[in-house]
Amino acid sequence: MSAIIVALLFGVWFSLDKILLGYLHPLALAAMVYLLASALLFLIRISPLHPRILEIIHRESKVEIHISRRNYLTLFLTALFGAVIAPALYLTGLNQITAVNAALLTNVEILFIIILGVFFLKESVKTKDIVGFAFLLVGAIFLSTNNLQNISFDQNLVGSILVVSASFFWAMDTTLTKFLSNKRDIFFLTVLKCGIGGSILFII
Repeated sequence: MSAIIVALLFGVWFSLDKILLGYLHPLALAAMVYLLASALLFLIRISPLHPRILEIIHRESKVEIHISRRNYLTLFLTALFGAVIAPALYLTGLNQITAVNAALLTNVEILFIIILGVFFLKESVKTKDIVGFAFLLVGAIFLSTNNLQNISFDQNLVGSILVVSASFFWAMDTTLTKFLSNKRDIFFLTVLKCGIGGSILFII
């Protein structure tokens, strides 16, 4: 049931973004989303539920309380990649293509995450992963051009490229976030990340 709910919310998110883009500039919408997320997570962090939520999240993992300067640098990079560049590219691209195409194109984020994991996290790749790469790549090209033979640089292609580029930066965000995943106060880090990203987008 939870998986179905997540899938429904994921699908609604793309459609809602597309509707809101009819009223807001892509950067304004991105700023609003991340500032609201930061505010909501801050309320959760100061609520009585915060310790209980952390206990559930870290039930089977070792955590670190100390946050170093290097951790803050990593956090800033995740904010820059995942809460500034990625949403700006994604919403600008979504403004030019359909919500359905955007939803499907963002699946290439998985491809980028695996590639980055191989190069930066020294993770291994199996044959089935390579086959998956191929299908994702072909699917992305088909959705971007609607024609595998005649690729033209039209508005649809530009929008698709922007969404795929956004997926790459979200993959960078995910890869870097792995270095922070063992920190106990993840709500504090996420509040900072969303707040930094939303503030930069608001200023822009």
